Amino acid sequence: MGCRRSQTRELLSGYADGYSRYLRDIGSAALPADCRNQLWVQPINGKDAMKVLRKLLVRAGTGNLVSALVAAVPPSSRQASDKLAPEATAVTIDPAYLPDFDVERFGSNGVGLGGDLTGGAGALLGNPHFPWNGIERFYAVHMTIPGVYDAMGASIYGFPLINFGFNKDLAWTHTVSTARRFVLRELTLLPGNPTAYIYDGQPQAMQPEKVNVQVLQPGGSIANTSHTFWLTRFGPVMVPTPTAPWSTTRAYALTDVNLENLRAFSQYRRMGQARNIAELDSILREQVGLPWVNTIAADSAGSAYYADIGATPNVSNAKLAACVKPGISQALAAARVYALDGSTSSCDPGTDPDAPAAGIFGGSNLPSLIRRDYVQNSNDSYWLANPSQPLVGFLQIIGADEGRPQGLRTRLGVQQVRDRMAGIDGLPGGTAFNRQWLQDVMYANRH
Repeated sequence: MGCRRSQTRELLSGYADGYSRYLRDIGSAALPADCRNQLWVQPINGKDAMKVLRKLLVRAGTGNLVSALVAAVPPSSRQASDKLAPEATAVTIDPAYLPDFDVERFGSNGVGLGGDLTGGAGALLGNPHFPWNGIERFYAVHMTIPGVYDAMGASIYGFPLINFGFNKDLAWTHTVSTARRFVLRELTLLPGNPTAYIYDGQPQAMQPEKVNVQVLQPGGSIANTSHTFWLTRFGPVMVPTPTAPWSTTRAYALTDVNLENLRAFSQYRRMGQARNIAELDSILREQVGLPWVNTIAADSAGSAYYADIGATPNVSNAKLAACVKPGISQALAAARVYALDGSTSSCDPGTDPDAPAAGIFGGSNLPSLIRRDYVQNSNDSYWLANPSQPLVGFLQIIGADEGRPQGLRTRLGVQQVRDRMAGIDGLPGGTAFNRQWLQDVMYANRH
């Protein structure tokens, strides 16, 4: 089926057309109560579907920083410069203001079994932890295009492909990754002009962009409102924390590598067509389009697979050490929110030779593992996807828990496999790793 953009556009348009036809055929009055006769229930087009997908893509970056972006208002010329100097040592960051990285809120568990344990084809347990209600709930779907695509699984509402599922040869699931999908840039502002900054010794003007939106009011009327965002070569200006306001000397800009990541759509389409782990791995490495998740998979030939191959800013540990300035940026880095010096191109993210887009890692520098026994992930990093073959030496922006205690879900996931191998887990079937065991271990509610 290839990966031509035209096919992605056709898919989005077809999805939108099907949605609109359903509305036309059933009529608004026959919809469920939450949607019945609501103003926002309207026919959609392919562009509308793209907006939904882009919102999902930036879930681990821009989507978590909307308030910080709206808070970015240029200071008046009468405002004093920072009360807190950049080199100050006693800097506190309110965690409540930072993006929500809590894996217990949006986490997941995944286990892939290989043929050495099953005695034949691979097997997969997908245990996503997304909400039971709301717009980020999963729904079951079986999608077919005769002779082209046939996959079944689950998708987030509004996503016209299989997020995780299976075809006749391969099954895959996802867990939320520890990799950071955005970086900030600490801007040195031009004296006397807080909407211009210095880059490689040259002044750069920020560009204002006014956005107009319609807002539904409590009484049912529609109100027009607008907001002006300020754009830089790195992305929009933001306020990462109230202790780092946009001052007359300093500001911060956001670089989200998923904001223009159109590769994700064609990648998911091709993942549903993959026939084995080798093909899946090749697709992930070619596209590097997954926005914020690990992949755990198994195929009918008995291979099990783990990878954190997705769009990640190409920032080395050495660059973090050299480009994170003292004070606010250093305090942010302690929470793994990395703000690089924006005054010099030497602090720009790099680009690997095998990267499909500028500023990100290529697949060769991202962690993956193929095993014949098992792999697992429960929202800790890549490190112990299989403790018998630890993945080590990857960069801090990808994961920061190598050699550190793992979370309870990770420990339990590994222990359940080990106990089964030893025949001491108390579940039926002795040491057999089969579908029944996956169901039993899922619902055993072990702590």
